[in-house]
Amino acid sequence: MKLKGLLVKAFIPTKVRITGTLVAYFVLCRRKAWLFYWGIGLERESELVALGRWLSEEAYPKERHEINIDNQIVMDWVDSYNKVIHEVKRSRSAEQAHRWQVKYYLYYLKRKGLDGFRGMLHYPLLRRTEEVHLNEADIEQIERCIEEIARLVQQSKPPVAERKPLCRHCAYFSFCWV
Repeated sequence: MKLKGLLVKAFIPTKVRITGTLVAYFVLCRRKAWLFYWGIGLERESELVALGRWLSEEAYPKERHEINIDNQIVMDWVDSYNKVIHEVKRSRSAEQAHRWQVKYYLYYLKRKGLDGFRGMLHYPLLRRTEEVHLNEADIEQIERCIEEIARLVQQSKPPVAERKPLCRHCAYFSFCWV
């Protein structure tokens, strides 16, 4: 058992790569964030994740999708002229996580010297759009979140599963509860 723990610790990266998806998962469920970070990516088989990707492309077909910066953040699309980051989501069930994902993107761009951006969350099925801004309190919260994520992913085991209302629609449901 000790040997197993040592092997896991040997693979812990010296610098934790924090993505927008990881931030959103951390807000939703720390177990999901840990599993995702360590490459247990069950989203590839998730029909709901595939539906969300399809929705983004179909609802906004003229936009160049999946804007990747430093392999760290992948935004649905960016209007650089108006300085707007756009994220498309299927439902509002994880709205708080969606906001923090966009705020992390804004934070990341700000740290790269790209100031003045704002975010837009699009819920095309609901015909709803929400504007997202980053303020000083958000920056402090994101920096605390980054520290907590770094501590979380350095654990040799995932946190114990906690049943939440979103569990039954989660790509990790069978991993945690079946």
